[in-house]
Amino acid sequence: SGFLLLIIVYYLGDRAMLTDANSPLSHLQAVGISLGLIAGAVLVYDLLCRTPLIRDNRVFGAVGFILIVAAAWGITRVFTPRAAFLQVGAMIGTIMASNVFFRIIPAQRHMLAATKEGRPVDTSYGMRAKQRSTHNHYLTLPVLFTMVSNHFPVLFGHPEPWAVLGLLFLAGAGVKYIMNFRSRTPPVVLGGTMLALAGVAVM
Repeated sequence: SGFLLLIIVYYLGDRAMLTDANSPLSHLQAVGISLGLIAGAVLVYDLLCRTPLIRDNRVFGAVGFILIVAAAWGITRVFTPRAAFLQVGAMIGTIMASNVFFRIIPAQRHMLAATKEGRPVDTSYGMRAKQRSTHNHYLTLPVLFTMVSNHFPVLFGHPEPWAVLGLLFLAGAGVKYIMNFRSRTPPVVLGGTMLALAGVAVM
């Protein structure tokens, strides 16, 4: 439904929804860039998951955050800030959907089939599915923020909207961590989340 709305409002809507009036891009070019970025995000993420980075969630998360902020910075140079927020959300949301449909569900089916047939279960499928599920879990709130951001011009209206978006992603993942570990949350995570939220409020 989210992708359908993206098509109706941004791809089939007025050119000004995606780009500024002085943009050298045609509307068709802008739509092509948007679709390419969505597909490219899934490809880059999947490639990263095949590197040694996947062995450490902290390192993987830090690299992922840097790439998200870098993408946000670049996209705000091409699209309007409002469209840039939604574009980043669409990229991350598509990664999450691909995790479910192409990694998590197939892994579950494979392990269930092995169990029913009495074959040894390859637990590596479960481990990979758990990794992808963990990534999805921490991306949930940041993606929700980007989905509703169009209703809050105060967010994307800042002169440096990519920085606001980066802080929102940091805060969203931090809130998820706090929800998971509650009183066992390390002070650095609690403090970092609060500073990220304060940064968004100040900006």
